[in-house]
Amino acid sequence: KPVPNGTTLASVQATFLYALGCSLFLSGSASAAAPTVDFNRDVLPILAEHCFACHGPDAQTRQADLRLDVASGPFHKLPSGKTPLVPGQLQASELFARVTTTDIDRRMPPPEAGTALSKTQQQVLQRWIEQGARWQTHWAYVPPQKTGLPAAQNTTQAIDHFVQARLRANDLQPAAPAKRSALLRRVCLNLTGLPPSLRQQARFLTDDSPDAYERLVDRLLTAPAFGEHQATGWLDLARYADTHGYHMDSHREMWRWRDWVIQALNHDMPFDQFTTEQIAGDLLPNATLEQRLATAFHRNTMINFENGAIPEEYLNEYVVDRVNTTATVWLGQTFRCARCHDHKYDPFTQRDFYGMYAFFHHVPEQGLDGNDGNAPPELATPTDLQATHMASLQAQLRELEKQLTRRAATAATHQQDWEKTLLAKGSSTTQVPGGMALHIDFAKPANEPIIDNVSGSKINLVGTRIQFPAKLGDCLLFDGSTHLEVPHMPALAPADAWSFSAWVFPTTRDRVTIAGRFESNDARRGYEIGLHDGRLTLRLAHRLPTDALSIRSVDQLKLSEWHHILVTSDGSGKANGIQCFIQGQPAAIETVQDQLTGTYKTAAPFRIGGRKDDHPFRGMLDEIRIYPRRITATEASLLAGANPIHALVAIPRAQRSAEQSRVLKQYYLEHVDEPYRRWLTQLRSVQRAERQLREAIPTTMVMSDAAPRKTYILDRGNYRFPGDEVNAALPSALSRSTRKQNNTRLDLARWLVARDNPLTARVTVNRFWQHHFGNGLVRTSEDFGTRGQRPSHPQLLDWLAVEFI
Repeated sequence: KPVPNGTTLASVQATFLYALGCSLFLSGSASAAAPTVDFNRDVLPILAEHCFACHGPDAQTRQADLRLDVASGPFHKLPSGKTPLVPGQLQASELFARVTTTDIDRRMPPPEAGTALSKTQQQVLQRWIEQGARWQTHWAYVPPQKTGLPAAQNTTQAIDHFVQARLRANDLQPAAPAKRSALLRRVCLNLTGLPPSLRQQARFLTDDSPDAYERLVDRLLTAPAFGEHQATGWLDLARYADTHGYHMDSHREMWRWRDWVIQALNHDMPFDQFTTEQIAGDLLPNATLEQRLATAFHRNTMINFENGAIPEEYLNEYVVDRVNTTATVWLGQTFRCARCHDHKYDPFTQRDFYGMYAFFHHVPEQGLDGNDGNAPPELATPTDLQATHMASLQAQLRELEKQLTRRAATAATHQQDWEKTLLAKGSSTTQVPGGMALHIDFAKPANEPIIDNVSGSKINLVGTRIQFPAKLGDCLLFDGSTHLEVPHMPALAPADAWSFSAWVFPTTRDRVTIAGRFESNDARRGYEIGLHDGRLTLRLAHRLPTDALSIRSVDQLKLSEWHHILVTSDGSGKANGIQCFIQGQPAAIETVQDQLTGTYKTAAPFRIGGRKDDHPFRGMLDEIRIYPRRITATEASLLAGANPIHALVAIPRAQRSAEQSRVLKQYYLEHVDEPYRRWLTQLRSVQRAERQLREAIPTTMVMSDAAPRKTYILDRGNYRFPGDEVNAALPSALSRSTRKQNNTRLDLARWLVARDNPLTARVTVNRFWQHHFGNGLVRTSEDFGTRGQRPSHPQLLDWLAVEFI
């Protein structure tokens, strides 16, 4: 069954599987010496091993201004008047004279280098020069060409043509076809990593149809285990891990990218798409969540958080790792050798290395950010089940919001009736909002315990209890040595909406804590509400100082006066989800930091009036309330004692201000109107479920581009010694691009899978071959450069590469 041309991973691998039925002698016997010396096969390895260190691409170590790695080098007369290579003229070729002389002062390489050519190598050079010294570009840097198929017998598979030709050249015969049971085991292990099940054995071994093997392969290619097994090699190439590495080696979550790879393989994603989305999926037009998730490939680099490490140093290491990985995985090149100097063996300069470096130099990451959990930039990456559930909740929210809007638009008549009833009764409705999680006041005498009025639980007092008459009864004095501990206070999480309300009487502009809970270890996780320089502050932290949210009010609170403060969070964990009220009115706030990505939930004690050992509150506190929901502006005004409802109702409708009318309508809807209250309760319940689901959604570290950073050639690869500035650019020896500026990772990705790229297809199909047969056609699968091994079957490799393209 011929396999159709295609660029998918499974289609090329299926081509290989038809060869599993026989034993292949692909590199068992050396072929007889070729009558003609081939430069790439016979001469280049000698020059690379013995000469390039001093006469190769690296300009800094080049001796005598002689290059032997390019055609323009050895055929021109030197200042000495001699020519290194003269085609067909052995005696006139100074190179041959130098490598064969017995004069140790003239011999090359110098005796102290310990790399003298063997007699066999000298003979190869001699024959090559005598045959005309025909120069060739290194085979891997020439685009693959598809040759005609060699003659073969009894086969319809192209691979067999190349294999039989090699066997004939070595006077070998193909092994006998494998037993069906052995073939079944081989193909199952190769494709799924699992031995055949009893059901698979029974089905295949009893199937006598001519296409039984082909149908077996098709079944295995569509099995979930296929993608799971094939993905393991790619995960290794991508340096996938569940920890950050380095000193801390703390936990990270990248499994959603792992699942993306498995899914891509199981859905037979074309390799050009597979590459482009992993290198630059975020830069594609209207990039989808899955395309952005794919870019996690290059966030698999290790991340450091060791005390004393230098952020700039590790930012550099992360980018270097991406350059090296890209070059190895797609190009099969040892680019890392050009980090500190021009490559000594392959045609890559240090400028080429940092041109590639510039593609990856715009990620808004921090040098030290691997203490715990994922590091920004990261992306919420729900599973399919979570995405479906989220869509359902959001649809419910939209419907409930419509119901509330419609009810608010038609409730005017009902509100008027309520106002008339209220006026007739002469009632006062200044009650504060209910549904509290905690309520502490100091109305009881000082000789009685302080309790939570909601649960009745005792509140622990640390320090001296001194109470004074205050605005709403007695208050508690906090003198710097006093604080309260609330043992039963539930832990808050980012998905929880909450509100904190209190009356405060500050007596200092120092930084003080009103209430909160913070861990005392290095992680410093928790939350606190306080004052700093008279400004109301809120800080939520997963890990200080990097993973945190911090806001403060613009206006200052006057000292030695009573102020009602209220801070409320919608549960989003974002600065724009925080509101502050002072004296019942919305307060302008400034965002100090908005980088909270993890949870601030902690088991540390909830304290009022200070932390365990620093920033104690100085002044007086009263009427401390915590709500497990977001307080509205109307409720905030009621808590502060502003705008009593009976006073607003007494104002004739035509004389009310817009704000008075809004407050009165909002109060009626949220506290009196039953249909509105019912839908509002449902809305808050769905909002809570949506926030909890959002918190449960896994995140994945991904690539993104921030403002461009300048890139410099680093002297000896050291981040402290920048040299010439460079722009993102493709390797000059491999690309014909003349574009000098504004290259992006998307340009890089498209070049990696371009038809004229000589390396990617070869490197990839060679890796497939290695996976199935143990060794690649090029045994040095990560080095296709001049120091790597030549392919055992160059025409077969090129045929497969062109088929893959």
